[in-house]
Amino acid sequence: MREIGTLWIGGRLSWLEILCLKSFVDQGQNITLFSYEPIGNVPEGVIQRDGREILDPDPQEGFLKYERKDSFALFADLFRLHMLAKCPGMIWVDTDVYCHRPLDYDSPYVLAYELPKSDRINNAVLGLPAQGELLQAMLEFTRDRFSVAPFLPHEMQRNYREAAEQGNPVHVSQQPWGIWGPLMVTHFTRALGLADKVQPMAAFYPVPFPQRETFLRGEGQVKAALSTLTTGLHLWASNKRKLGRLPHSAPQPGSYLDHLCRKHGVRAEFAPITSRGRTRFGETGIDPQVLAQMGVGVVRACYDLGGRAPALALAAHRRHNCDIVLVDLTEEGGARETISDWVAPYTDWLAEQGVRRDLIRYVPDPFLLEPDGLVLSLGSYGDQWPVAPLGALLPRMLRPDGRLVIDIRRGSRGFPFLRSRGTLTQIAAPFGETAPETVRVSFAPKAGGL
Repeated sequence: MREIGTLWIGGRLSWLEILCLKSFVDQGQNITLFSYEPIGNVPEGVIQRDGREILDPDPQEGFLKYERKDSFALFADLFRLHMLAKCPGMIWVDTDVYCHRPLDYDSPYVLAYELPKSDRINNAVLGLPAQGELLQAMLEFTRDRFSVAPFLPHEMQRNYREAAEQGNPVHVSQQPWGIWGPLMVTHFTRALGLADKVQPMAAFYPVPFPQRETFLRGEGQVKAALSTLTTGLHLWASNKRKLGRLPHSAPQPGSYLDHLCRKHGVRAEFAPITSRGRTRFGETGIDPQVLAQMGVGVVRACYDLGGRAPALALAAHRRHNCDIVLVDLTEEGGARETISDWVAPYTDWLAEQGVRRDLIRYVPDPFLLEPDGLVLSLGSYGDQWPVAPLGALLPRMLRPDGRLVIDIRRGSRGFPFLRSRGTLTQIAAPFGETAPETVRVSFAPKAGGL
């Protein structure tokens, strides 16, 4: 089976990169992650190598960036060419390419069109003969940082030549996005008469860039776009701009990305999206003021049922200086005999955020709980799990003046169940555009308690 290679520059991975890397491992395909510094949260099974084996950044220019977008994409475009030359047979993928099926191609040419009714070729997935004329032509072209590309609009070419004649040549970092990417790959593929080597967009781009937000919605639209030709699936990292503004940057329940995360056991809460280009997102991805708006009083311990609310638990800790209690129960609300696999990464993540480990407690048995001021049930009871166990659990966990934050899936019977016991206030809009919808609400027990 062909080996896969990719590159990461810029600190820890977000859950999107973890998901994509893990998808190759889970499909049994070897994938190598090149980097220039240690990365602490690389999925198990991913091969790690020093990027300097492939390409040493120029001492003066460093990692090439598109100046307008503060993006390493330009250096990555150059890196992949050198990787293909030095690692014959390896296929390059961007870190936002998901392995739908193994990329086990016999042809040394692995590339595809990216848009319907267009001859534009994307390079997010790229395999080429190491000594072939296409790769060698692109390596030669990229040696000149001030070249005037013949595939740019004629007026732009004229302006660049005039600037060069006046002693002010335009550096590649100031030229259009894709100058060493899709624009260059498309030009040389056509010029060398290799269009017959290009696969249809269904291979890697069945959901094209203009429809990229389809991944943020229900599964149906994406699954309808997939075909027997689809192997790699470009998830479009530009979706991180919208994802980064969601609670702990996690994909919305019921979306295709949520489906993939659940399939591969990836927990977005522990690897939030913190930036995209020049845009920076909050540390936890959730507004701590939501706690004030709910009227939460004294909180000595914040209970997280099922471990899907670390960002909100962290916000509660910072607001109330409370303990964070990881309540690890069965779907039926009973005691656990073994520790669930989410507990260790949750604990480590809280510690990384500055929470003392002695303030993080683990409880696997409902009889060990005592009523307190804040209970969190996100993506567990009332959503992915039956709501009925809360009937016995809430009196053990929630004081009469406390609050429960819960995700309720329409059709789960969660609304009538809780309305009979208190008051519901919606604090987040429905997450999914297709049924079943999930709504995040605050629950206050009725007068007299539960």
